[in-house]
Amino acid sequence: MMQILQARTQSISNANTKRAVFIGGPVMHALSEGGYNQSLKKSVELAINTVESHGLKVRSALVEGYLTHGVSFEPGGAFEQTVRDYQGVVEACCYIGIWPSVNGVPMRSDGMCIEIGWATQSAIPCILIRDTSAKYSDIVLGLNSISKIYHLDHGEFIKNSNQLLTLLDAALA
Repeated sequence: MMQILQARTQSISNANTKRAVFIGGPVMHALSEGGYNQSLKKSVELAINTVESHGLKVRSALVEGYLTHGVSFEPGGAFEQTVRDYQGVVEACCYIGIWPSVNGVPMRSDGMCIEIGWATQSAIPCILIRDTSAKYSDIVLGLNSISKIYHLDHGEFIKNSNQLLTLLDAALA
């Protein structure tokens, strides 16, 4: 099992020859009977296109094909997903979490919370694209006291995605 982990870690490291940004979001909780939540998918796609236009590589479940036809497909199951996402986050130059709300309640995202923890522990700057009028936990709101965290209102991001590039430049400075 350990050899598989080491081999997978090495292949991820070799594939990351260009500075990469890891984009996460509430993937598992954005799946509905009709497929992937289209509003969230459009937000993630907008972030991907915006970051790529800035000359950076993007790592994301959408980019890497782990979501097909609205169904989460994780090769190798939980073990493979955890290793892949951990390596993607800690090797990234920045973590972007897209965390919208539904009726003022942040969309649940267990995995993204873990990814934010990996990023902050590894001194990777984070940009959280979220509904700034919704109630997020005090720990989420206070993360900038221990790490380089930027908040961008989700609605403002949709109106002008170039705001993300301004924050990305600040995060990478």
